[in-house]
Amino acid sequence: YLILAEEYKKIVFLESNPLIREVIEKAKPCMKGIVLVFGSYAKGTAKKDSDLDLFVAGEYDRSEMKNISKKYGVKINVKKYPRNQFIKGLKTDHLIKEILLNHVIISGVEEFIEIVTKYG
Repeated sequence: YLILAEEYKKIVFLESNPLIREVIEKAKPCMKGIVLVFGSYAKGTAKKDSDLDLFVAGEYDRSEMKNISKKYGVKINVKKYPRNQFIKGLKTDHLIKEILLNHVIISGVEEFIEIVTKYG
């Protein structure tokens, strides 16, 4: 049920944010691992000039992300953690705690739920 709830949340989010949906579709191939939207977009409080905050527990292509940001005129702020640092930070890292409260999972939903239920 958690996976379905997270997938539904993603669908609703992407449908209500068409520009961000397009940015994420272009950015997905250059990100590996768990990818989440957090910050104002995840909270539903984003304004026209808000940054798109992405959390990546894995790897991403920084130069490609800059190109996508420039192409769409959306500032993309990526916070990248290695998977093991994400796991360690579940109980102590303030950013991760904030992300757990307000997020939209873009990819790695099963892995995210598994990690959070096992280590969180």
